[in-house]
Amino acid sequence: MGEEAWLLKCSKVIAVESFGSVTANYFERTKMKNLLMRLWKEEEGQDLTEYALLIVLISLVATAAMDTLGKAVSDVFSNAVSNF
Repeated sequence: MGEEAWLLKCSKVIAVESFGSVTANYFERTKMKNLLMRLWKEEEGQDLTEYALLIVLISLVATAAMDTLGKAVSDVFSNAVSNF
């Protein structure tokens, strides 16, 4: 086999392998794009997240209100005790 024939054969193998990796890369990108689009469009898990955020917000407001309310109740009982 001559040098030119060997180079031609090697170039064909490299071209086929390159095409295969390009094709695989294209399908991987397409698969990832489809996954991201599906995650963007689907709304199944959003309700649970919204409820969790709502519970966190309510607990923060309740904690802040209990601090203020606790001081007010303490003042009322202190005044009642001092009036006896």
